[in-house]
Amino acid sequence: MRIPGKKYSRLWLYLIYLGLVTTLIVSVTLARYAATTGGSGTATVAAMAAGGGEPIRMVIEGMFPGSDPQTLQFKVVNYKDDAVSEVALDYDITVETTGNLPLEFELAAARDAGTAGTVTDTGTILTGGAKSQTLTGGAFPLVQDAADGKLARQEHTYTLTVNWPQAASDAGYADEIDLVTVTVLARQRLSTDA
Repeated sequence: MRIPGKKYSRLWLYLIYLGLVTTLIVSVTLARYAATTGGSGTATVAAMAAGGGEPIRMVIEGMFPGSDPQTLQFKVVNYKDDAVSEVALDYDITVETTGNLPLEFELAAARDAGTAGTVTDTGTILTGGAKSQTLTGGAFPLVQDAADGKLARQEHTYTLTVNWPQAASDAGYADEIDLVTVTVLARQRLSTDA
């Protein structure tokens, strides 16, 4: 006499066996299609080189109404020592005065030979009693030197002229001094950005 439960237990045993065989065959078959790749890379950051980080100070002394103007010449550059900036630069120039004397200010710019880019706004500045003015629009693009293919050193030369007009003579200014501060703020940008 047979026990009816054993028939079903063998069926489960065959199904488990069939599942294991199928898993083994599929895993061996799919393993042939696996592939691996390898590689390495290095991330680098472009270096930004610019002049020192100190504001330029011009002490106005010895001037009197109608005296010869005093000048301050400074350069904005895209390099420091032997390192040339690897990014394009935008810069602004801020001119500040204490406003103690009735002075007139004029800013002129010159692009040095072989230098690309644009200079900041120029002309008469600090008018109407203003003690601070920021001049925008200065830029150095990323340019390679045609001779050796290296990045080009670029310079923009600025001349700040300070004049005390003859008409602004007042005895109250006899012991006053004035201080003019020039600050250049440079920002990096992608060379393709406008």
